[in-house]
Amino acid sequence: MPNQADPAFAEFISRCHWPVVLFEADGRVAAASQAAAGIAARAGVGVESFEEAARAAGLRVTVTSLSDGRSTVAAEPAEAGAEAGLLEAIIDACPVSLIVLDPAGRVLRWNPAAERMYGYSFAEVAGRVLPVVTESQLSQFHENMHSVMSGHAVRDTTIRRRHKDGSFKELRLSAAPVRDAEGRTACIVAVYEDLTELNESVRNLERSQAQLQHAQRLASMGSWTLDLTDETLTWSPEAHRIHGTDPGAFHPTRPEFRKLVHPNDLPSLMDAVERAQRTGEPYAVDYRVIRPDGEIRHCRVSAEPVKDATGRVVKLFGIVQDVTSYVQLKDQFLQAQKLETVGRLASGVAHDFNNLLTIINGHAELLLLRTPPGGATRDSLQAIHDAGLRAASLTRQLLTIGRKQPAELRRVDLNQVIDEGGRVIRRLIGEDIELEIDASPHALHVTADPGQLHQVILNLAVNAREAMPGGGRLTISSRRLDSLPADYGEAEPRRGGCYAEVSVTDTGHGMDDEVRMRVFEPFFSTKGNARHSGLGLSTVYGIVHQHGGRIRIQSQPDRGTTVSAVFPIDETPRTEAKAAEPQRAPSPGNRIIVVEDQPAVRAVVYTMLESLGYTVEEYASPEAALARIGDGTGVELLISDLVMPVMGGREVARRARAILPDLPVLFMSGYAEPEQEPDISGPAPTDFLAKPFHPNELASRVAKLLSGR
Repeated sequence: MPNQADPAFAEFISRCHWPVVLFEADGRVAAASQAAAGIAARAGVGVESFEEAARAAGLRVTVTSLSDGRSTVAAEPAEAGAEAGLLEAIIDACPVSLIVLDPAGRVLRWNPAAERMYGYSFAEVAGRVLPVVTESQLSQFHENMHSVMSGHAVRDTTIRRRHKDGSFKELRLSAAPVRDAEGRTACIVAVYEDLTELNESVRNLERSQAQLQHAQRLASMGSWTLDLTDETLTWSPEAHRIHGTDPGAFHPTRPEFRKLVHPNDLPSLMDAVERAQRTGEPYAVDYRVIRPDGEIRHCRVSAEPVKDATGRVVKLFGIVQDVTSYVQLKDQFLQAQKLETVGRLASGVAHDFNNLLTIINGHAELLLLRTPPGGATRDSLQAIHDAGLRAASLTRQLLTIGRKQPAELRRVDLNQVIDEGGRVIRRLIGEDIELEIDASPHALHVTADPGQLHQVILNLAVNAREAMPGGGRLTISSRRLDSLPADYGEAEPRRGGCYAEVSVTDTGHGMDDEVRMRVFEPFFSTKGNARHSGLGLSTVYGIVHQHGGRIRIQSQPDRGTTVSAVFPIDETPRTEAKAAEPQRAPSPGNRIIVVEDQPAVRAVVYTMLESLGYTVEEYASPEAALARIGDGTGVELLISDLVMPVMGGREVARRARAILPDLPVLFMSGYAEPEQEPDISGPAPTDFLAKPFHPNELASRVAKLLSGR
């Protein structure tokens, strides 16, 4: 703020070419222009009486009070009043801030728009260096002042200024010098435009655009606009990403877009666009896009026509979404439904087959117990029994496919599994493929489920056969590894370090690295989707890892493929198992109720139990069995099939225990494992026996239940 010790403002007043006097707060003259002094002299008074002299001379006088108590008195000819009034009105009505500064940067004029912009009145800033300039912006302020004082205008310069309340304004500055008759800069006129709201709107728009692009990227959904008046096609960044194009290099047009659409899908897409142009109806179409790199993606496009005032369609606005994952998930679901159907069918077949095997194997085993060793009859019975056991193993594999068979881990020789699997594989691969078995000369014992090991070898063999459509050689080999090769990856922690390896090698077309890295993915297949589920190798992968093993693939295009799997070797010493002796009932004569809807199965169970010395009553009807249990004559054990028409085994057991709470129950089923645990509430024991079963196994379970163990 100018004061008595600051001569610059007084010097500016004294150099002015119009009549103006600066008065101190006590009325003393601080400075006066020569024109003001002349008016006072002509009136015969001192400069301190300038205001009276000017009015006496018929001049229009303007008095401005400064914030420090001082004031300025200026005069102008009365005839210029109308013109001056018009100029004042223009300045006051100007919507942008207009400020006049002296060469030292002090405020000489401050219009109402400036008061609204900065919050300061003219009286608060008159004669002061701009209080809205912060220290951090002083250097820029002085640079602009120097530039204007040098005669150069400042145009459209972006600056920040502080409001009276402490907030900041974003402004655009234009300033120019005002020269006197001698060409010197007398003052500076500065115009400020407030860009604060505009800039905030721009930032909000940019944030909204960024959020929209982020949302489109997350949803794999891009936007597009087709202007039908000039055929201009505009894509959002996500639309470019979906189509695999570079926004900086690829400029979408209708012809270029058509080149990206799969030829089989192009007609339906073009029909939808033409119909929308003709009728104004929106559309949604699925199509495939072939990216420039050759990758095929599934897309869904939706469009809404935009009409002009006459009702003519002039634009199409739409979105395009990458639905590849959805399509793949849908295909996987359909494949899963197929597998579920196959699994249910396999489980049903296995269930019925197990009932038949219970009859066949049961009678064969009973006859073997009664037939002395040697002789053709014994050999025939043994052959029937062995075939029945192999059939039972087959049903376990069917139940594994149907996910009804739990893993039955036991010590098996991998070479024996390969030998047994080879006999099946020979019938599968065809005459144009040579099969070679190269098993290790030493036994390779592992702890595994034999049925699942068979499935591993069978799946690998079928996969190898598919790789040799023109014939070739399929080799199945095994060997012992004292350590795990590095390309198997890190092994699971285990006590020993030895592994049994089985390898399936073909002379087929092989695969490149990209395919090799994906072959274990569920539903991935290089073959026709109609023929293959894509689960063969993923199933193999799961079984191998469940057994604590590892798997690897070695392959090159046109050089065949070798798939190898390793399993930890079972190093535990093998003890000779003693033949199990049939267990007799703790108390011969125990009464057992058998409920089974299949007559032949019921008969063989009856015979097995009767041969063990039990008193057996058989029933096809659950109702009849329950009536017998309720007559009070004594029953020590209930044996019931789990799955029967009208009333299942669980319900039979529940009703029986309502009569006899301590009644033990043994469930039987052609499924290797019940879908839910057959526990029945009560203190008495419950057990489960999968069909087919050996008489010794039945005897053991019955004895255990009757003894209360």
